[in-house]
Amino acid sequence: MNAAGVAVLHHLPGVGRNLNEHPSLAMSSWIRRGHRLGKAPRRHVQAAWRYSSGVEGCGHGDMFMVVVSKSAWHPIGRRIGSLFSWINKSYSTGWVRLNPENPAGRPEIAFQMLSDPRDMARMKLAVRRMWSLYASTEMRRACSDPFAATHGAMAKLVGGVSLRNWLVTLGPALLTEGPGPLRKLLIDRLFAGGHDIRTALEDDEAMEEMIRKHTIGGYHPSGTCRMGRPDDEAAVVSPHNGAVHGLGGLHVVDASVMPCVPRANTNLPTTMLSEKLADGLI
Repeated sequence: MNAAGVAVLHHLPGVGRNLNEHPSLAMSSWIRRGHRLGKAPRRHVQAAWRYSSGVEGCGHGDMFMVVVSKSAWHPIGRRIGSLFSWINKSYSTGWVRLNPENPAGRPEIAFQMLSDPRDMARMKLAVRRMWSLYASTEMRRACSDPFAATHGAMAKLVGGVSLRNWLVTLGPALLTEGPGPLRKLLIDRLFAGGHDIRTALEDDEAMEEMIRKHTIGGYHPSGTCRMGRPDDEAAVVSPHNGAVHGLGGLHVVDASVMPCVPRANTNLPTTMLSEKLADGLI
């Protein structure tokens, strides 16, 4: 704060620290004819699997995977499906802080995902588990050419529902129906970003490079104003009602007060937390 030229009215060192997320990674594939979804259902996540990694100290139910049976509404999206895995119980933490050079602008946000070795180790296991599923006889009948995927600039460019975007994606989609080598070339050039999963499975450095490139957050940021006792230097608010320690009349009631991101999506836990802290205000 001082470095940014902003006067500190009350010193709480925990503010902005302990930024939590669910590190996530998708392994996608081309879906064969006869196994694709049509226009309906619009919601395309069809199944989920919560499981335990078995990594020491990471607890039960620390991993999660969903089946995404189509990636988007357009012709390419209907031909691309994914297994999408994330670490339900992550240990890596980051921070949010003012940019000293421009305190009125965008803050510095560093999730530091996979900085804890336990998270990287489990993401490697998740990649191998997804690959083993794609290698099964049943999955080979339904899809081919799995690759590590990231929702990138191309997906954003054609994400909006419009005739133009439908036409733009139609040509590449139809080309994937051609010979296998042509489809693989298109996938490597347009979707896979140059990372070969088979190489990563045999080379640990290549595996880490691929994982770091394709890992994203689960849109579950939390923890930067975590609750705790007043004598806990890292705590920011009271677990009774979200009152900021040492300041009267200021409360925080949202996912930022969570000590750690829950082993679940944050929507319902945030609603429950809000109900509980609101009761403390009465």
